[in-house]
Amino acid sequence: MSIISKRRSQQSVVDNRPTLMAPGFYEKGYVTKAEIIRFVDDSRPSDVEDMEAFIDFVKLKGTFNNTRRKRYDKGGVAYQYVPFNAAQGTNGAKVVLIGNLKQFIDDFHNGDFVTDFTLEDLVAEAEKV
Repeated sequence: MSIISKRRSQQSVVDNRPTLMAPGFYEKGYVTKAEIIRFVDDSRPSDVEDMEAFIDFVKLKGTFNNTRRKRYDKGGVAYQYVPFNAAQGTNGAKVVLIGNLKQFIDDFHNGDFVTDFTLEDLVAEAEKV
């Protein structure tokens, strides 16, 4: 990847949509680096696994039905259940709404960008000094 692509957080353009990379995710203010680290370190394993599944699905340019409905689990944690459309049926994930992640979900669903990062990439970017 070229220095220009890294600095602009865009590796390419797909269908006239920019590709959002891990640095750009933070630059757009969806979640702070501290929030993602705290989420991965302190959240329930199932919540982290669901977040990982959601981010992986988005990276694969998957489609989903955006319910746009915020819910709260028994622990009072805000989340949105995102049902994925798959070739053999539907699946989904509980996405904990840390930071401004709801806006990320809406922006992706509106086709503002495609992504090329994983949860592991986000953590690695957050840990950079």
